[in-house]
Amino acid sequence: MSSSLELLYWDVPAKLQIRRIDDLENAEWHTYHCKLGWYAKGILQACGNEHKIFSIDVTKDFQMIAVSSCDGEVKLLHFPCIDALSSARVATGHSPLVTRLRFASNSQKLLTLGGKDQSILQWRLMETTLDPLVKVLVSKAEAHKPLYQVPCNSQMETMMIASVARRLEREEPPTSHLELEFVHGYSGHNNNANLFVVASGELLYNAGALCVVFDHQTQSQNFFREHQNDIMSMALHTDGIHVASADCGISPAICVWNVEALVCVARLDGGGLPGFGGFESGVSALAFSPDGTQIAAVGADKDHTIYLLDWHAKRTVAAGKGGSGRILACAFSPYEKSVITCGVLHVKFWTNSGAKMIGREGVFGKHVQKCTMQCLDVNPANFAQHAGQKGVTLTGGMDGKIYLFGSIMSDGEWRPEVLNQVVAAHTGPVFDIRHDKYTLLIASCGGDGLVKTWKLKTYLNPKDKSKTEIDLVMHESICIFQLVAGLPVSVSSATFGKSVFFSKISTGPTLLIGTNTDEILQVSLNEESKIFKDATTHVPLAGNLLVAGQGGSITDLITHPTQPLAFSVGSDSVLKMWDTCNKCLLAAKGFEESVVSVDFSSEGNQLAIAAADGTLMVYQACLEKAEDGQGPDSWAFQELARASGEGPASIIRFSGDVLGQRYVAVGRTDGLIDFFNVNLAGVLTFVATSRTDGEFACTLYLLTVLSLCDDVSSVSDLLAVDFLRTAL
Repeated sequence: MSSSLELLYWDVPAKLQIRRIDDLENAEWHTYHCKLGWYAKGILQACGNEHKIFSIDVTKDFQMIAVSSCDGEVKLLHFPCIDALSSARVATGHSPLVTRLRFASNSQKLLTLGGKDQSILQWRLMETTLDPLVKVLVSKAEAHKPLYQVPCNSQMETMMIASVARRLEREEPPTSHLELEFVHGYSGHNNNANLFVVASGELLYNAGALCVVFDHQTQSQNFFREHQNDIMSMALHTDGIHVASADCGISPAICVWNVEALVCVARLDGGGLPGFGGFESGVSALAFSPDGTQIAAVGADKDHTIYLLDWHAKRTVAAGKGGSGRILACAFSPYEKSVITCGVLHVKFWTNSGAKMIGREGVFGKHVQKCTMQCLDVNPANFAQHAGQKGVTLTGGMDGKIYLFGSIMSDGEWRPEVLNQVVAAHTGPVFDIRHDKYTLLIASCGGDGLVKTWKLKTYLNPKDKSKTEIDLVMHESICIFQLVAGLPVSVSSATFGKSVFFSKISTGPTLLIGTNTDEILQVSLNEESKIFKDATTHVPLAGNLLVAGQGGSITDLITHPTQPLAFSVGSDSVLKMWDTCNKCLLAAKGFEESVVSVDFSSEGNQLAIAAADGTLMVYQACLEKAEDGQGPDSWAFQELARASGEGPASIIRFSGDVLGQRYVAVGRTDGLIDFFNVNLAGVLTFVATSRTDGEFACTLYLLTVLSLCDDVSSVSDLLAVDFLRTAL
């Protein structure tokens, strides 16, 4: 398909474009990924705009077709879909833009790729059972109105799987629906301080529009799915059971929900006070009060409004304008009944006077220059002596320093907004600061790739015993590169941490680290609250990879034709292999080139990879036995061939086996397609370059004809090429 939305057919061996295509309408294709095919005519007509559809795929038994769109929906319909009024099962889980979807080898699982949330969602197909009374209601339902919710188990009560109603004469919806099973990835690329541990010991984090409750012992996940767009902020209640989460978008709101029942118990929009509207663009920061009865929220509107909310009564208690600079974090002081906010050249301490929030600027002094603060934490008084029942506020700056607020003035008054000390902590932005009530440590992570633990020290000024001085003493410095270097899956592009959180398990304290590459690492601490090290080399032991992500913008996703495997590539130049049965990362391979696309041969024994510079590589993935015969087997990628394309590549696709011949098509960003012949040994032979009328190629689908009408000659090796006008 060309950029002008024309279907183009090519006879690759003859190096000619096939212009007589009338008899190809009913051809049986090797794959069905082209959104302009006759088999998807109803989908295109229903959407009204071909650019709203991003990807389609068909089950191996040719019974159902899945469609992804720009609104974040995944639709399941009968195959072929000819009628625009055909009914669909609709599932939501991604934030807007689902750029790719592929059925697994047995067609019982579906993998979808989020273009905005950069997460891979794994769905399972479940049989939908209807009560006889519901069947009667189905036949009488009106068009385009919600019909019913598919029954689901107690842990999936909030799933929003809808069926579009239709009149009796319209096509029945599929008997199966999609149930979200697992999410690969964590929103570390665009969020920080979004990693928690709930009362049950399970991990809590967000992946795009999903709040994920993850039990890494059983590899099971539960989901809170009330948000329709990317989650901007989260906060955990002191009881470890209730969570507040907020998103961005047209109608943002705060949802307070229960992690055990996965149900929303309160929904807050921030309105209700004269002069203050609701959340306009989103909620950039959240915090629960120490007693858990109130929530502090920061709106993403132009005034960056500070809200104090009573979530039990679902009302706004007080509000105030935060200023023109963006506010990035907020927290309650455990003692002064105040709210602290920090952001762009901003540190303020707020108290409510009636329905109005009144803020006091942080006092930096004459010799300290203000900077943007990314994160903050308020430490309880038991962290330090001589501080009394006062909280010490720590903020992390873009300059890599940690600022400590809270001073006793000459008259003996405690001033929480006065800067006491500045500590040079990192050589890059400080993304998160957390304290631990068990080890009495403070952890920080920064852009230098280090996670540091600190002890908060206070001492009396030797010249003036009435003054209390505060200082941070480094306890340990941990390099994330060393933690990921020893992982069984050896390739990780993690460079720095975005979130840190202390947790406690049966074996002792642990430190959780969320990275910029959407991974979550767990490291154990010894009796000295330091990371375990190798007895000989004194190098820190490898962390435990709890959650794996691609580590950048994911450009392509495919599934293995015969095994429960999936492969993805992204801007991190890493090919990753996923096990869809065990829901884990199996293997990874890094490349010097930036890889943009990947595809498997129909036999599943060769893997074709395209680099951004046009380089084409063919690999064989094989399982190698452990050298000692005792360790786990590992996957290895053996390079079979390599060729240079004529221009930068955007996508690659394998053909099926037709009369003993197989081809690889490489779509280029200049609108051309390079075709190569690939033999069973993986040797590449250049065939031709086909020109299209498009200015550039954004997406390429390669389809191989398996059977054709008798009156079509010389097209047994036909390849069809599909281009989209807009980039995914």
